[in-house]
Amino acid sequence: MLEILYDLVIQPIWLLLEIVFKIAYSICDNPGISIVFVSLVVNILVLPLYLKSDALQSEERNKQKEMESWVKHIRKNFKGDERFMMLSEYYRQNDYQPWYVLKSSLSLLLQIPFFIAAYRFLSDLQLLHGVSFLFIKDLGLPDATFSIGSFPVNLLPIAMTVINLVSSVIYTKGGPLREKVQTVGMALIFLVLLYNSPAGLVFYWTLNNLFSLGKNVIMSILGNHGQKEEKSSVKSTDNSGRLIGLVSSIFLSVLIGMIVPISVIGASPLEFIKRGQYVDPTRYILTTTATAAGYFLVWGTVVYYLGTEKFRRVYGTVCLVLAVMCLSNYMFFSDGFGTLFPDLIFSGIVEYSSYDVFMNNLFTLNLALILAVISRKKPGVIIPAISILAISAFIMGSYQTIETSRTVRSSENYKLSTYEVDNYDPVVKLSKTGKNVVVLCLDKAIGRFMPYILNEKPELAHDFDGFKYYPNTVSFGGCTILAAPGMYGGYEYSTWEINQRPDEPLVNKMNESLTLLPVIFSENGYHSSMFDIPYGNFSEKGDLSIYDGINDCEAKNLTTGAYSGLLTEDEKKATDPQHFNRNFFCYSLLKVAPLFLQHLMYDDGKYNALSRNIVPDEFANSYTIMKHLPELTEAVDDDKPQLIVMHNMITHEGVFMDSPDYVLKSYTNDNSTAGKSVTLDGETMLLDNEEQIRHYDSNVCAMLLTAKWLESLKKMGVYDNTRIIIVADHGYHMLQFTDWLYDDIELDVEGIDPLLMVKDFNERGDLTTDDTFMTNGDVPTIAMKDVIEDPVNPYTGNPVNDDKKLEGDLVVTASSVWNTASHEENTYNTGDSHWYTVHDSIFDRDNWALYEP
Repeated sequence: MLEILYDLVIQPIWLLLEIVFKIAYSICDNPGISIVFVSLVVNILVLPLYLKSDALQSEERNKQKEMESWVKHIRKNFKGDERFMMLSEYYRQNDYQPWYVLKSSLSLLLQIPFFIAAYRFLSDLQLLHGVSFLFIKDLGLPDATFSIGSFPVNLLPIAMTVINLVSSVIYTKGGPLREKVQTVGMALIFLVLLYNSPAGLVFYWTLNNLFSLGKNVIMSILGNHGQKEEKSSVKSTDNSGRLIGLVSSIFLSVLIGMIVPISVIGASPLEFIKRGQYVDPTRYILTTTATAAGYFLVWGTVVYYLGTEKFRRVYGTVCLVLAVMCLSNYMFFSDGFGTLFPDLIFSGIVEYSSYDVFMNNLFTLNLALILAVISRKKPGVIIPAISILAISAFIMGSYQTIETSRTVRSSENYKLSTYEVDNYDPVVKLSKTGKNVVVLCLDKAIGRFMPYILNEKPELAHDFDGFKYYPNTVSFGGCTILAAPGMYGGYEYSTWEINQRPDEPLVNKMNESLTLLPVIFSENGYHSSMFDIPYGNFSEKGDLSIYDGINDCEAKNLTTGAYSGLLTEDEKKATDPQHFNRNFFCYSLLKVAPLFLQHLMYDDGKYNALSRNIVPDEFANSYTIMKHLPELTEAVDDDKPQLIVMHNMITHEGVFMDSPDYVLKSYTNDNSTAGKSVTLDGETMLLDNEEQIRHYDSNVCAMLLTAKWLESLKKMGVYDNTRIIIVADHGYHMLQFTDWLYDDIELDVEGIDPLLMVKDFNERGDLTTDDTFMTNGDVPTIAMKDVIEDPVNPYTGNPVNDDKKLEGDLVVTASSVWNTASHEENTYNTGDSHWYTVHDSIFDRDNWALYEP
């Protein structure tokens, strides 16, 4: 209930503060000036509310003064029930209710939610840390302007209190002693609360107090002119307009808080399963609905009752126009941005043509005029119509939410998401004497990053002791569903070769590729362990039951979040679903907004959030396993050799890491590498946008964590007797290497440039580079070299080797059609992507050609 109350009252203000700060910061690039801007904007927005509350308070004072003598007389001459009855009758005759005394505290009540929102926002804003402004040395710390002995004196809270007291003296002039004590007491409470708070927060509240002081001085000069006129006109408010406004606000809360989010979650609910507080994605609906209701019902009601009479007369019409405009934008205009991913980022660009924007504006203007006329002339028609619309939307949204929740809770993925291990015993076990083989797939790790990572972290050359790095490596596709079969099963399972078997189901061919290694190794005396292998039974979540029938083989999912207990408190903050709730609400606003605002609201997928690190669960779970892999690995005395195949997504989701250590934090110095493209040996890696930086950061993080794991293997004494293959299934096209942009054949080679590094048995020495032409389809051959004699594919009877690469041109595709539903039953659909042939070197444009089947 407290969370719902927070979302209703505080979250709308918090979001307003963040967006205003973000806009200001994007203009001036100065946190101090941004705070000034936020204070100015917020105070201007709430000024009418404060003026009305001041007028009500003044009205209350005057009324009490009028009744003071008779109230004293009654209390002096009567007691008990008789006193109560006399006072009640006297109040009735004067049209006064005892609870009207709360009017005198209205300004204070308005300050509380704004204070809580500002406290939550600015206290946790890492952007302020280390930033000086004026005489403030660090906006993220108490100002400590000077010290008396060893005691630091924070000047800002003292100045804030002095301003507050002066403002209170002016504000309560002529008022009762109770009000004066109340305002002085609150000033002292704020002093205690904020004395050791970050200077940025105190600076913001000091500015607010300055604004309040200026307002009180001006009002003191102007006096109470105009209050009687306002009071006398209150009773003339049109009740039909108020009712239209209320019902329209309810509809807006349901549309934005419930209908839009559930339409996204309901389309693919399993993709939105989150760990932690919101394991059921339909819980997001509760938060977004509460936030929407906070804006339109809670604060809308406050604005209505504290608004002027002129505003009240148009309130219903404004709400009605807004409701119908949002509905029409959502149903008819807001579309065409491509695929929406679970992190609420579109595959396309959120923008419209000038014609579309013009037509949307024209439609909205005409709609507003028509509704304005109807609401004034025929309110009896509007009220039932909008009521039916609101009730229907609520029923439909509630039904969809309940049905989606049932689907989620009955799924295996939901059960996995709620599962947590009781202990953290080792799960990766390596023989101290047998010839172990490890295949670590870092999904979407980009091969060409490695020289630049080594340039920044030269110590990794020694950490990857005995490894060879193969830069001249290509994958068979641009996404896991296309590229993983070839990586795990060899050349018979390249995207092209799979499509040459059109009479066999894709699910069978996928399962063959994923089980080839454990079947062959288990038949040759190995124990096989398969971790987090994707697309088993052609399922996007990966069905590990495909390994059930294989002798001496076990399969587990480690990255479902079962090990989330290993996350530190700051790492948990990075995965806090509260930020995702915020973005879901902003996404809903985007979908109902006029077209000319949508590009600004989308903000390239950031939804005008500040530089908080947004960490998908997929990354957090993978990061947790990689970080703690040394503790989850054990050397055993058993002579039985081990095959370990592990698929990890740490490099798949680009996430800002806190450099130079590249660790996961809730807030990071994510701008540290922005625009700092790196040139190495005459070749440049662009770091010009957030996507490029995030993926580079994730790759560096993965290499550093892998190096720590390798060091642990050395300490366990299993490094020399273990062959380790570090590989990626595919790369990622980010237009990052200009010499790889082959525009004439529409190819960015980075998209099919997987990482490949190999350490053989008993190999030592600093990392070396081998320019041999490779594919990740070489992994099975490398894995079985000298440990499996003449390996044969158990499903086709063909030898497993790299002869296909040596025969001539290889056929590959850069397609990234990643979801199972987009493919045919027996063959892959590569969409609009081309097929290419390549040979010898992926760095030579002459070795690439379009291939027309």
